Amino acid sequence: MMNKFFYKKIFKIAVLILSIGYVIWFLWDRREDIALSFQLDPILIVSISVLCLFYLLVYALRFKHVIEKSSGRRLIYYIWLKCFILGRFFNQFIPQFGNIYRSYQLKKLFGVSHTLYISSFFSYAWMDTILNFSIMLVVLLIFKPELVIFEISAILIVGSLLFIVIFTPIVIQRIFHDVWFRNKNLDWLSSKFKDVFEVSLSNIINFKYVFWFIILGLLSFVIVISIFYFIFLGIGISAELTQLVFFYTLHKLSTFINITPSNLGVRELAYGVLCSAAGYGMAQGIMVSVILRMFNFIILVILGFSFGGASIVKHRKDHDMYCFKDKV
Repeated sequence: MMNKFFYKKIFKIAVLILSIGYVIWFLWDRREDIALSFQLDPILIVSISVLCLFYLLVYALRFKHVIEKSSGRRLIYYIWLKCFILGRFFNQFIPQFGNIYRSYQLKKLFGVSHTLYISSFFSYAWMDTILNFSIMLVVLLIFKPELVIFEISAILIVGSLLFIVIFTPIVIQRIFHDVWFRNKNLDWLSSKFKDVFEVSLSNIINFKYVFWFIILGLLSFVIVISIFYFIFLGIGISAELTQLVFFYTLHKLSTFINITPSNLGVRELAYGVLCSAAGYGMAQGIMVSVILRMFNFIILVILGFSFGGASIVKHRKDHDMYCFKDKV
């Protein structure tokens, strides 16, 4: 087990180093072309900053909506927003520490168990991914039904992914529902998996809950699409809606699936490949990711310091690191 963990860690470090190294080399090699196309003016900078901030507020509201439904507890938005922002702030520097921090905060301040927080996180990721693929499928059907990827219909690919995303948790839940272990530890772990999947599946039968999740999800979609549109304008490209939707979906998936810390280097390469496939060039795609990461990082650092994130880390040995002295 230790060897598996060690090799996994080495693999992630190697991917991180190679990805960042390649991105830096690539940008330096194309620095003159990038300088010519870079057109971020003050209006675009302010617009992107406001949209990034607004996205965080909507993201926190959607997550709050899911946690309340999964746990049956009412969260005070401002307190939860502070916890949410600090969690993302900590994740910028220590992978997964922000999620642990949020889990302990929710248990201490609102009585939400760690299992219910994990259930909420899974439920959010699952429903959000379904919504994202659904949006992509609708956009393709309306605007680009003829689009082909690797000689396969893009509609068929996205439709198949949507089907897999919808039914995989349902199948897994049925498997765990009928499985029991003699070993107490394995049986306990199995019961936790059951709880996670059962909470997620029970949530989707509530029409009002699903309705508001979709409404807030569509608002989130409009915000992120607008951010990408303005960033592309900032590098001299007027991107089409279909292309923006692909970047949106990739961005959302990278939020839940991390290969390196914050997918540093990996996301830049993925955006580069996607942008190259769209006919704009790999350098432009990498720049889009770098600009977006820069805006998000600056905003999170400003908010994180404003909410006392630095103080919590600095004095973590003097008191419980998972709570605020002022109870948030």
